[in-house]
Amino acid sequence: MTSIFSSGIVEVAIGLAFVYMLLSLLCSVVNEWIAGILGSRAYSLERGISSLFTDGNLNSQTSLACALYDHGLIQSLYKQGFWDRFFHRRGGPAYIPPALFATTLINILIPTGGANADPLASLRTAIGNLPDSKGKQALVALANQGQTKVDEVRKNLEDWYNDGMDRVSGWYKRRTTLVLFILGFIVAIASNTDSFLIAQMLWNNPALRQATVTAADNYVQTHTAPSTTGSATTDDVKAAITNLNSQLQTMQLPVGWPMPQANVAPSNNQPLPPDPRAFPSGAQAILFRLSGWLFTAAALSLGAPFWFDLLNKFMVVRSTVKPEEKSQTEASKG
Repeated sequence: MTSIFSSGIVEVAIGLAFVYMLLSLLCSVVNEWIAGILGSRAYSLERGISSLFTDGNLNSQTSLACALYDHGLIQSLYKQGFWDRFFHRRGGPAYIPPALFATTLINILIPTGGANADPLASLRTAIGNLPDSKGKQALVALANQGQTKVDEVRKNLEDWYNDGMDRVSGWYKRRTTLVLFILGFIVAIASNTDSFLIAQMLWNNPALRQATVTAADNYVQTHTAPSTTGSATTDDVKAAITNLNSQLQTMQLPVGWPMPQANVAPSNNQPLPPDPRAFPSGAQAILFRLSGWLFTAAALSLGAPFWFDLLNKFMVVRSTVKPEEKSQTEASKG
């Protein structure tokens, strides 16, 4: 009786996970490239900071968020790039350290640092003089918790900022998951990656399965876990496509669209077998192919780091299953 953890099933899982990881790497690079063009990270950060202050104002002309972004300490974190100039947008940093956020905010509220008086009292007075808003209410609460030093308020501001950035990370992650799903569906169609067809071919072809596992093992041995952060250029996208093509061609998986060819083999004039990658005919077959693409897209939305980690775990399971199967075979011979 075949165990659910037999090497064949594990090797099919390894093959699928490896394909998903390779395609996810391409989707991640394209996503970061698009995010760089649109300034998505900087926009998400600015949106999160505005949410912290809940549109609170420094005075009748300037919001607290704008005052923060116009401050020299924050402006020094970034410079206007090509796409900022192209879209006529101000631009902004993709990340602000918590300590710098707190220092900048305190400096905005008490520019002189309260040098001529008690700094903590000056800070509380400055917060009290802000126009009424939910942002002011939050700052009053943070500055009036029995502190005796400005550094204690600074620590509260840093914690408040970190909590807000956790929400920003959640927003960005949900958006990224949606973008990766859309990109994954596009990539699945462009590369004709049908999860069900790949699984079927791997299961029915032990040689193909072994070659795929070997390629996956070589990859995890020579590469580190991929990162989901960082900017990407057009050259990075081209390099990711080249790497993907190289890996897939090496494994000879049923991925990609078949080239037009004659209906008969030139050597014996016999009809050629149908290419499993060809777009099917018939409503049921078309629906099955679409389902395979959608399954691939859903898998790619999980991201390359997820599949890299899972691939390593499958490798560990396989190394455990293989010796057990071998020892059972030897025992049955005896």
